[in-house]
Amino acid sequence: MRLLSHHVLTTALLATVFSAQAAVISDFAADFSATTNVSGNWQYGSSATNDSVFILSQGNSSYGNNNGAGAEVKAWNPVGTFWPTVALNTSNNLVGFGASNVIQLQAQQGLLHPGAAGDFAVVRLTVANAINAQLQVAFEGIDLFSTTTDVHVNINGINAFGGLINS
Repeated sequence: MRLLSHHVLTTALLATVFSAQAAVISDFAADFSATTNVSGNWQYGSSATNDSVFILSQGNSSYGNNNGAGAEVKAWNPVGTFWPTVALNTSNNLVGFGASNVIQLQAQQGLLHPGAAGDFAVVRLTVANAINAQLQVAFEGIDLFSTTTDVHVNINGINAFGGLINS
């Protein structure tokens, strides 16, 4: 499964997968790793289009400043460029960043930001065995001035959900 964000600004991500018995089997925020990309069932990367080849991000960075506490947002991105990026606010506080802190990321909230050429930020979840599961994903625009982007959830290469965020 691939969760994708594309287009012009920023999209936040929250994703959790539950088994049919309602036990959490994978959670993006809980499983996120700032040091290892592949983290359990999760991979962070990009693709040129919604259905093109997945490219695993090799670069990582951190940013954000929670009242001087440091860089709480941990990110995966291609080497040599910052975008597209997949990130997580690893703190338990709201973190603002960007010019005048225009982007506001809640505690433990994820972020997908597209590349300058329109390439997609991709979070990929791989589950080894067939399961009956419920996927809970929430996308929202988090730029205080405006967010325009499209988002997709692909399952086994098929677009199961797609939508626009204009806020």
